[in-house]
Amino acid sequence: MPKTFAIGLLIFFCFFSHHAFARTETASPKIVFLNSYHNGFSWSDKILKTYRRKVAKFNGRVYPFHMDTKRNFDNEYLDLITVKSVAFIEEIKPDLIIASDDNASKYVIQKYFKNHKIPVVFVGVNLDAYVYGYPYENATGLVESAVLPPLLKALTKTLPKNSQYAVLFTNTTTSQKKLKYYQNIYADIHFEVVNSFEQWQFVVTDLTDKGYIIIMDNIASVNNFDAQKAHDFIAKNAKQLTVNLSSMHRTYTHFTYDNLPQEQGAWAARATLAILQGTRPVDIKIQKSKHFKLSQNKGLIADSNVHIPSTLIHLASKDD
Repeated sequence: MPKTFAIGLLIFFCFFSHHAFARTETASPKIVFLNSYHNGFSWSDKILKTYRRKVAKFNGRVYPFHMDTKRNFDNEYLDLITVKSVAFIEEIKPDLIIASDDNASKYVIQKYFKNHKIPVVFVGVNLDAYVYGYPYENATGLVESAVLPPLLKALTKTLPKNSQYAVLFTNTTTSQKKLKYYQNIYADIHFEVVNSFEQWQFVVTDLTDKGYIIIMDNIASVNNFDAQKAHDFIAKNAKQLTVNLSSMHRTYTHFTYDNLPQEQGAWAARATLAILQGTRPVDIKIQKSKHFKLSQNKGLIADSNVHIPSTLIHLASKDD
């Protein structure tokens, strides 16, 4: 009798385990996509688009929340949007959170979901995730690798050895994080912070007149910024090569060099599937992005009176 009971119990547990696994496989997991930026911001839009397409294969239901901290970054707004973000997550009760770009991790995940029961996958965190306390027991992610070192490596192979470089930043969280990081690495590069479109125009004119090659972080957040006016200004006034470190704003520089947002979205989807299948987030190693793209702005190059080596043009893909 005990043996018969034991066999029956074993059959029950085998059936129960299989049944529970089958339900997990066919269920539609709820996923909050916590976007640091706004709907229409090309970088995060492409991450989200790629992520949606990948998780649709296992019926993932994605609930985006846009923090809009690229355009709004004063302390009062950040406090308010943090509260709204947490409330949104608590309302959805997701099976997993995707934290896209720095502010989602800095203001929401680190403060309210560190070592929480809800697993977290971060993407688009620039340069270093440790500043937000990662790794957590419930989190893993893909760090957005530093773009400037490989860009400078490519430029120094094609430009004169005595070339001077200047890099422009803004006062956003991400831009300031990059500035501090690069200042600790490069003593021979000129760094500037710009707060308005007018200041940006002055700095670009001044530095290119002095012979500096201009490299720009994403400057679209500066006051009174106008992409078309920026394009026309560079075409008319810039006397040296300009490169943008943000593919979203390639229209007003001769070249763009950036990470690929599709890599972030695809990596997040793979991590999501692994976690939903039972892998602990902490057992998925935090990694750094590996893919970059150099693009040329043929229209601006044609409109500008700037000498650009043919070797650099051949390295770059055409803008699309």
